[in-house]
Amino acid sequence: MKINAHVYAQYEFHHHNRLIPHKDSQIRDPKEISFTDITNVRNSSDNLRSYAKAYLSDDGVCSSLIGVEVIQEDVITASRLIGATGGGTGVHPDAALICYGGLVVCCADTVFKLSLPNLDLAWRTAADIATCFGIYYLDDDYIVHGELSITRLDRDGKIVWQREGRDIWTIPDGKDALEVHAKEAPQ
Repeated sequence: MKINAHVYAQYEFHHHNRLIPHKDSQIRDPKEISFTDITNVRNSSDNLRSYAKAYLSDDGVCSSLIGVEVIQEDVITASRLIGATGGGTGVHPDAALICYGGLVVCCADTVFKLSLPNLDLAWRTAADIATCFGIYYLDDDYIVHGELSITRLDRDGKIVWQREGRDIWTIPDGKDALEVHAKEAPQ
């Protein structure tokens, strides 16, 4: 996947699955955002982490679960568990971005928009019938690279358009399959 604009604006994806402020950022109230792939059973006492609130698919059956935490001065100030159905997804740099005062995250077939810093659910949209691989900022909207669809969402999570292919939107040799040319994302 190739992005020709810096979609995280003043944040960078750190190797420990965290979005952290750039060293040169002008953010007044810096926060880190941590992501965790959850493979444990929900509500089990054996889980290593617990989350203040969960936003899950309506039937509660989830093929992917991602824990999201806001960390300020080494203290977790908000935490949420998000989950959806469809193909399994993981945490990687193209799966989330900060835009319009919130955090947008791909999880399975759904895109979630969480407010910052509280991580309240602003909206969620099923953007592919299988899996959402990545989300990118494009001209005041979002482009979602799904397994079977390329979807454009407006800033409120409504589908502007959606195009399906004859097959999955990946190529076997690992070269960039999708390019998004965009201006820098607004905060």
